[in-house]
Amino acid sequence: MRKGCRLVSHVGRSTHPDGGFQPLARYFTKQRRMKEAVPGAPSAIACTPSTIVGLPLRTATRGDRLSIRTKLGYGLGEMAEGVKTATLETFLFFYYVQVIGLQGSLVGLALLIALLFDGIADPLIGQLSDRTATRFGRRHPYLYLAPIPLAFGLYMLFAPPAGLGQWGVFFWLLGFTAFCRLMQSFYFIPHMALGAELSTDFKERISVSGYRNIFAFAGRLLVLAIAFSIFFHTTPEYPQGQLNQAAYPPLALTCGLIALAAILVSAATTQKRALQYYSRMQSQGRGQFHEPLLSNLVNAFRLRTFTIFFVAILISYVLGGVQAALAVHVNTFYWKLPTWGIQWVFLGAAFGFMLGSVFARALADRFDKRTAYVASVVLS
Repeated sequence: MRKGCRLVSHVGRSTHPDGGFQPLARYFTKQRRMKEAVPGAPSAIACTPSTIVGLPLRTATRGDRLSIRTKLGYGLGEMAEGVKTATLETFLFFYYVQVIGLQGSLVGLALLIALLFDGIADPLIGQLSDRTATRFGRRHPYLYLAPIPLAFGLYMLFAPPAGLGQWGVFFWLLGFTAFCRLMQSFYFIPHMALGAELSTDFKERISVSGYRNIFAFAGRLLVLAIAFSIFFHTTPEYPQGQLNQAAYPPLALTCGLIALAAILVSAATTQKRALQYYSRMQSQGRGQFHEPLLSNLVNAFRLRTFTIFFVAILISYVLGGVQAALAVHVNTFYWKLPTWGIQWVFLGAAFGFMLGSVFARALADRFDKRTAYVASVVLS
């Protein structure tokens, strides 16, 4: 059995050593068999890099090493995800309920439908990207095509025309939220998969993942900083600037342009490296995934380990989504904080995240990842 590691690139699959994709159900099955064959081997969820089935681990050669420019360029692309997430999760619900005046139940329904649509589209987009074959590779066509519609949709989402009425605003919110999430998925999923294709060295992939997380966090922090410092300024008419409807279209336009620039620069920076990988896979006749998506998902959910992991992550994301959606409401109407106070609450939470990231690796190594995760959830 080969030893190595490749990270899960998107829903329902783990990457395969030939550059294609190994169904996640098969991955967990191999891990279970390995644990039965090797007493004391780690579980599928908490296995070490040397025990995960995938590409063989090896010391980085010159061809495997990535330049700082490539790592920065790839990580920069994740800033777009951070910008989109902060804009939609933090401000969208508040904007439509408190500023536009749409009924909260209709806002929640629109966001729910858009999320369900996004959940269905994501694995299909991943499969489409895996099967794409162009002179730009299989990931980069989407990196070049998605950002302009994404920026347009983000602006339109925060600029509904007057006089639509409750149901008109509802369908405007539903349509452009679904559109924004779809365009982001057309970028985000190929971009995530690209991270595993920049190098065959495990340590380089971990380093790339670190750059990605840093830029995603920076994107969120940037949106919060410019929103409360520049756009939500206090006026005699609006002592709480976040209630000023006129502030949101320019904020959305700025966020869209930041995401657009980040994605295009990232794509241009990683294009050459990605083509090297793609050419190598083509020359070896590998790199395409043709297994049925639905059957792979069904097989994955038949595994108890995967189902438990999925449910735990789902609950965690629901908790985070509710907290993010209601944060502006709570700070504005319950705590009655001024605009600058709300900004510092968000920045404090962001710096807490940074501080936690510093100690996360040490805690996971000391207590194992599962124990550290459960303890952090309980304490939070």
